[in-house]
Amino acid sequence: MRRILRFAFSVVLVVLAGAGLAGAQESNFRTDAWARITAEDEAGVEALATEFKAFMREARYDLLTVAESIRQARAQGFRPIEEYDRLKPGDRVIFNNRDRAAIFAVVGKRPMTDGATLVAAHLDAVRIELKANPLYEKEGFALFQTSYHGGLKNYQWVGIPLALVGRVSKKDGSNVDIRFGLEGEPYLVIPDLAPHVDLDLRDRTQRDVFKGEELDPIVASRAAADGSVVGTVTAFLKKEYGIGPEDFVSADLALVPALPPADIGFDRSLIAAYGLDDILSSYIGLRALFDIKAPARTAMVYMAGNEEVGSRNVTGARSTFLEDVVLDLLEKESGQTATLRQHRKAVSEIHVLSADTTTGVHPTFPQVQEKLNAARIGGGVVVKVYGRGNNPTSEVMAKVRALLDGNKIPWQTHTYKVDVGGGGTLGTFLSDDGMDVVDVGVGILSMHAPWNFVSKADLWWYYKFFVAFYGMP
Repeated sequence: MRRILRFAFSVVLVVLAGAGLAGAQESNFRTDAWARITAEDEAGVEALATEFKAFMREARYDLLTVAESIRQARAQGFRPIEEYDRLKPGDRVIFNNRDRAAIFAVVGKRPMTDGATLVAAHLDAVRIELKANPLYEKEGFALFQTSYHGGLKNYQWVGIPLALVGRVSKKDGSNVDIRFGLEGEPYLVIPDLAPHVDLDLRDRTQRDVFKGEELDPIVASRAAADGSVVGTVTAFLKKEYGIGPEDFVSADLALVPALPPADIGFDRSLIAAYGLDDILSSYIGLRALFDIKAPARTAMVYMAGNEEVGSRNVTGARSTFLEDVVLDLLEKESGQTATLRQHRKAVSEIHVLSADTTTGVHPTFPQVQEKLNAARIGGGVVVKVYGRGNNPTSEVMAKVRALLDGNKIPWQTHTYKVDVGGGGTLGTFLSDDGMDVVDVGVGILSMHAPWNFVSKADLWWYYKFFVAFYGMP
């Protein structure tokens, strides 16, 4: 029945697409990605979707994403670079950047100076973070003072179950990892205001229905013996985690949606999850790398932090982490100290897919896209053509087209409306270092909301694309 539903849906989309191309040509929707999936591949599509949902259940925060990635990579034979004296083709290597970013590599047959293939994605998603001195009491409630990471819509984070995740580092050098609310109740929540009493606030614009300083979750409401609700919280933190309020100064803690990943629709063709932008590309880049044995060129996936706030700091793509990794690969491959010229040649010869999700055409608000150049959910891999100095050379773009078509991978292009949006993500910083970069992704709905939506078919072809890319001669 599921196959029949998908087939019927495919027929409708193909007819509509054909009508559009024959008429006003409003869409670049070239094919239905489901229509390219054979009966033999159906099981693979569902298996990948299941693995993806399991990963997304764990990967709610940079620390958790890196930890789960390393756990899975170790199971696939990857080892930390420190465990290798020399590298040979087929070796599987982990580079861990402070538990908050990572690069995974499969060593190729050709030397690093001949270049490598790199999928660059970010693993941070929009979220709400705790301030350095967060705990306070008001109107009989204990609450946390918060700030936000990335461009979220504040009102979407109100009245939903939230989990507290991250790490507290103590002065004695020990770390305490926190996962409160991910395994189920109890949750934290930012309370909404009833429509009966919000008259004075109804003139606020959409973005300011809740202001940033109003995104404070309730963390307790029962007073301790001394009459203090804050006392209840401090007692809990001491008993459960061995930390006090002063330890929040050296903590990386965030509130993330506790909603689990799930299938969507009668046909179960969509996946909903928190953080698809862009934990999705990080995972698919890694999952594809698992299937690479001894490539011609060294194949890598780069999971970078802090993209949502400008790729800054030691875990962001502006750091020297990638350059340091290339130097390690060069020297452990040859057994010799690399020269500056060798290092620069190896860096500049890297072929990069800057992978990040993009906005798909919305069924209720299609007018926000210029549909001839808009990505559609279920339309396959997205090649982003931004213009304004953000595109690769035409020769590099042609190679990507040849790779997609040569592997029979459905794809489409995406360009924002003029004066609305645009620009690259990690690729901006990698191209500054001399690498050829093409921006790619898959379309999603509800970007930056607590739950985002992606097509299982797009996920499948994204994976197939990365496998083909890693296998380039």
